[in-house]
Amino acid sequence: KEMLSQVKIVFGFNRGGDIFTKVTIITIVLDSLMGDTASMVLAPIWILCLMLFSFVLPARALSRWRERRLISHLLRVSNLLQWAILVCGWIILLMFTVERFQISDVKNAVDQYRDLRLEAAEERLEQIETDVVLDLAKRASRACTISMWVQIWIADYHILMIFRFFLAIRGQPRLATVLNTIRKASVDLLHLLLVTIIIFFAYAISGHILFGKRMEEFSTFNGAFADCFEIVMEREYDWDKFTEQDLWTSTLWVWSFLLLVALVLVNIFLAIMFDSYGDVRASVGNGASLWLTTQHLLRQVSNHLAVNWFGEVGARDAQEGRWIPNWELIHAFKRIHCEAITPTMVKDLFPDISSKQVSYIFDLARARLENMVVRNTKKTLPEVVASILLGVEKMQVGLDLMEGVEPTATGDGVGSSRPTGVLGSQAPATPEAATSRAGVRSAWSLRTAAATADAAAASGSVASRDEAEPRGREEAGAGPRPATAPAAPPDAAPRWVK
Repeated sequence: KEMLSQVKIVFGFNRGGDIFTKVTIITIVLDSLMGDTASMVLAPIWILCLMLFSFVLPARALSRWRERRLISHLLRVSNLLQWAILVCGWIILLMFTVERFQISDVKNAVDQYRDLRLEAAEERLEQIETDVVLDLAKRASRACTISMWVQIWIADYHILMIFRFFLAIRGQPRLATVLNTIRKASVDLLHLLLVTIIIFFAYAISGHILFGKRMEEFSTFNGAFADCFEIVMEREYDWDKFTEQDLWTSTLWVWSFLLLVALVLVNIFLAIMFDSYGDVRASVGNGASLWLTTQHLLRQVSNHLAVNWFGEVGARDAQEGRWIPNWELIHAFKRIHCEAITPTMVKDLFPDISSKQVSYIFDLARARLENMVVRNTKKTLPEVVASILLGVEKMQVGLDLMEGVEPTATGDGVGSSRPTGVLGSQAPATPEAATSRAGVRSAWSLRTAAATADAAAASGSVASRDEAEPRGREEAGAGPRPATAPAAPPDAAPRWVK
């Protein structure tokens, strides 16, 4: 390939008389890209994806604006990243177009210069070198500058695409292990980063003051910072060069820097990452494989096509409903403000949801809980056991109240029960005792109203009972009437909606 390179050398002088140089080399390809098969195939695909992306993002923003949720939509990190990728892509496309025009102009100027040298006489060669070469150098300089900025934007664009890839794989637990590990350790890493920056800057400044007079690497603060970072990453340094002068001071600087930064802080960073990775890996388990996720995506796509493209006939083939997007499910769950979600609640929220999707969601939740208990029993098992015991205790209290057994508090704080005379064998001995017992029962009912509602909801029915009527039936010898659950109207709101 025919290429043109621009070499730029910058000289710098410090107060000590040393001379430093900075060399910048920029190369542009003068050949046309039509002969590159990969570029001819991939470039149109990328431009097509960029154009489609340009229609999808504004359409989503318009939809959120109609729902009055535009600000919250734009403030999400994923949406900001997508807009940054879109804007960066169009800037790259525009700059690349300008670059190709500039390179084409430089190529034409080079061809004209060659033709003039072949046709001109020897006495005109010096004039051609003076006039044509200077103009060619200016054109080449502009083309190289634009090419340099195109390369920088393309490099930054690929970094943005890496973050976009991390956001795209969030739906697959095993692929999202890296992102979830960083997210889980972000708080600890932020505090560690603050301490590391302070210590690192202190060593970079002291190294610049101590070694800057005789070592080129530490002659500037940027160089000292870069050399310290290189020592931490590579664990290599020139001991003889450090200790040419001021042996004890240089030894103190080097050894303290290695011990505090290269050993202590780096190992703390690794310990935080390993601990977070263990927790994330424990929550993933063995069921969330890439093959199962692919099957899930294919099922979701087929369901979407069946419902939206083939109408009612397709809907019957789509397993009794449509597949609800994840963002819509999350938004609905946040809106109801419930700590626990059941399949019945999901069906009430989305009557047309597919039964396979409901089973898939709760199977994933069940598998995740099992993996957390099995793999991470040190932290999770006591919490699960305590939650089960508290739930059983609340259910027992609610059942005792429905049966007419009065709960009492023992010395160890655990509730016990004894018959009260409504369904039990013991009756109040005196009217004063009955009145006192009724007061205790009322006070206990106020304290355990929430527990009774939870127990009734868990058993699937709400029992209601009038206290005056059973007491009258007991005095008459007819016995208490069994409790019945009132029938809710067909269009009544679900019981769990707050």
